[in-house]
Amino acid sequence: MNLFLKITAIFEGLTGLFLIIAPQIFIQILFLSKVEEASAIFIARIAGSALFSLALLCWYTKDSIRLLLKILLFYNTAAVIIAIYSIFNFSLKGIGVEVIICFHLLFALWNMLVLKKQRIN
Repeated sequence: MNLFLKITAIFEGLTGLFLIIAPQIFIQILFLSKVEEASAIFIARIAGSALFSLALLCWYTKDSIRLLLKILLFYNTAAVIIAIYSIFNFSLKGIGVEVIICFHLLFALWNMLVLKKQRIN
């Protein structure tokens, strides 16, 4: 379980920092589209702050781990659903979408295994 939380913290922390520091570059790399509107950049930075906060929570949580795991499961599942929805409804393209789906699906499955193992113990 600690490995899962630490790896989640690293991935989400780096993603959050990148979104805070250079949202235009991050979006260009992931989605092959430019973002120049101030509102979109603002929202990307707020999302980056939320991801970085989630990373800190994963890194430092010692109590209420089961609750944290449930929240992470919701987050990873929602990310997969939103990405798939965006592909079909907004024609979102780019390798980043597939990467997001794969990583969050993998983390959701791993998360479920960790929750199941913790319930058994």
